Amino acid sequence: MKKTYFKEITKESIGSEVEIQGWIKSKRVHSTVVFIDLSDSSGTIQCVLAKENNEVLFETISTVSIESAVTAVGTVRQSENENLEIKLSEFTVVSPSKEMSPKIREDFDIFDEKYTDHILSSRHLYVRNPKLIATLKARSEVVGYLHNWFRAEKFYELDAPVLTELPLYEDKTAIPLKVHNQDLYLTQCVGFYLESAVMGLEKCYNLGPSFRAEEGKSKRHLIEYWHIKGELAWVNRDEIMATVEKLIFDLVTFARTELEEIGEAIGEGITKDGVLPPYPRLPYPKAIELLQGAGFEITFGQSLNDDEERFLGQQYDTPFWIVGNPKSIEPFPYCIDPDDPRLTMTADLIAPNGYGELCGVAEKITDLQELDARMRDKGKDPSANPKYDWVREMREVGFAPHGGFGMGLERVMRWVFSHSHVKDFTAYPRVFGRRMRP
Repeated sequence: MKKTYFKEITKESIGSEVEIQGWIKSKRVHSTVVFIDLSDSSGTIQCVLAKENNEVLFETISTVSIESAVTAVGTVRQSENENLEIKLSEFTVVSPSKEMSPKIREDFDIFDEKYTDHILSSRHLYVRNPKLIATLKARSEVVGYLHNWFRAEKFYELDAPVLTELPLYEDKTAIPLKVHNQDLYLTQCVGFYLESAVMGLEKCYNLGPSFRAEEGKSKRHLIEYWHIKGELAWVNRDEIMATVEKLIFDLVTFARTELEEIGEAIGEGITKDGVLPPYPRLPYPKAIELLQGAGFEITFGQSLNDDEERFLGQQYDTPFWIVGNPKSIEPFPYCIDPDDPRLTMTADLIAPNGYGELCGVAEKITDLQELDARMRDKGKDPSANPKYDWVREMREVGFAPHGGFGMGLERVMRWVFSHSHVKDFTAYPRVFGRRMRP
């Protein structure tokens, strides 16, 4: 088992002998000395060998290929530029590497769009790149933090099924499959399952995959992504929004405090947007009025596109809410606004600077007759859709006021880490229009 990671080699290690394992990032061969930069999951360290000290070892190191996996033994010392390095005494090639272009750990901008096709096609190799490693470390840290946050806020984790009969959104965006002659879908959202369990747990959450077969290539959409879902009993929309604001504030504070180094390794660092709640609220009708006044061709009842969200975001330096989405674009379980029956008791949290929607919240319908009316309104007549019977039955058994929120993990991380595309925050992204390989 590996005993020493490069980050653990400090000035206190000077003069001691260490055995290290890693991969060759680069090498520089001169007539009398060879330098090799080795990388592991914690960083990079330079190793050096003078030819006069061991000619056989010098030849081995001089000819080894970039990205080979190696084991090395040597003495820690300080170089002329005061960096730590290893003066080699032993060097073993554990596994050689074929040539790769660009070199996997080379200092190039792996997020540049000119590399996108090549990197996605060879993701199983380039996932080792330091910038991609940084995004995966960021994801691991954020997911760990989210679990801790939910538990500190007295939420219980619920493992909801991925296979379901019930698409929450339009059937055409659900991914169908057949299991034992039953027509099923990959889950679009675990909301139905959370709202069933919340009647006992009162606060529950799920971190898991969701699937949407939407035909779009925006920088904030994936076919397969991870959903941060929370459900609460005995709440209204304002209280759900306040819960989300606390989550966003706490998450960004954690990133700024604990993940700044990872953020810099990814590129632009942690978001500079303000996150102190409460966030501004823009009613949907007012948003439409502003957009129409600015020349956008949007009518009441339509959802906002990227350009429209970007325009509205120019007015804010913090996330902001668009409150009260029209019932024409929202799923049937969401409550109608009693003050304006054109709207629902929902809200979307939008990040400024073009990052777009981060989170959606909704009060859920508790009354069976109201649910049936909304199902018919959305083309899901209860009598013709028996698979929703258990969702309806919940409304017959002490169904308390409740609601929830949902946000895409990769989408939130894109904003927190000031990054260009959601695809870089998952190891193997599933992007519309590409063959799913690897």
